[in-house]
Amino acid sequence: MAEDEQSHRVHLRVLAGMAPGRKLQAALEWSEMTRTLFRCGLRRLHPGATEEELTRLYIERLKLCHNRNS
Repeated sequence: MAEDEQSHRVHLRVLAGMAPGRKLQAALEWSEMTRTLFRCGLRRLHPGATEEELTRLYIERLKLCHNRNS
């Protein structure tokens, strides 16, 4: 079994053992971490951008991703 498959199975087992409230808390934490990493990446790509410009870029990029799975 590939290491990533094994890690994925362990991750699913951990999630399955979590109480519903803890799952929600984890999902919110992961979501916040993702937003933070996304903004850090934008900052790295656009080091001279103002916070307003970064926010505009952030929203533009999110709009590109919205509903792409449907």
